[in-house]
Amino acid sequence: MKYISYLFAVLLLLCGAGVCIGQVTTHVEEQNVYIDLGLAIAGTNYERETEILFDTLASAPGVDRMEIGVNIALYLRTSRTGGVTGFSINGIGDRLDDGVDHIQLNQYLYSISQRFYIGGVVGQGLFFRGDIGLAKMALDTSFGDATSDMGWGLLVGGGYSFTISRGSWMSFSLEYTSKFIEEENVGGVTVGVALLL
Repeated sequence: MKYISYLFAVLLLLCGAGVCIGQVTTHVEEQNVYIDLGLAIAGTNYERETEILFDTLASAPGVDRMEIGVNIALYLRTSRTGGVTGFSINGIGDRLDDGVDHIQLNQYLYSISQRFYIGGVVGQGLFFRGDIGLAKMALDTSFGDATSDMGWGLLVGGGYSFTISRGSWMSFSLEYTSKFIEEENVGGVTVGVALLL
């Protein structure tokens, strides 16, 4: 969780220093199709038994734990006031590795995604995001693999986006996912950075 605090502190400092150039008004015509590519630091949530197991294994000597989030989305502009709708694949991976063997539990959300930019310009300023769709988990270990049945899940979040060049934007975001798979509730919180093209 300390990495999440660091990322937020950097974001606040940049915005306070006026580096959030998304506030600068541009007069270029908005495009109709956008691709979003994101990478994030993650904090996973599991049912109690799984949580205890992963925490216990992670505390063993020589075991490294890495929790990351990824996001790929295709959006179409659906309004002239900052709205885009599309399809997203969102994943959170939780990996334990001792240098010889590994256990990795992946969560996936395949969803319809909606973004709304408060300022009315896609790619600039504050935005909110909401997704809903199908979810599943996949276990990858040194000893074999397993995949869950399909369930459902949702994502809510928001962030700040700014122009980095004509036709490309960068954003910082905080997102929460919750998934209901085989009578279990899993999910996570991600703090990350993304490129919108």
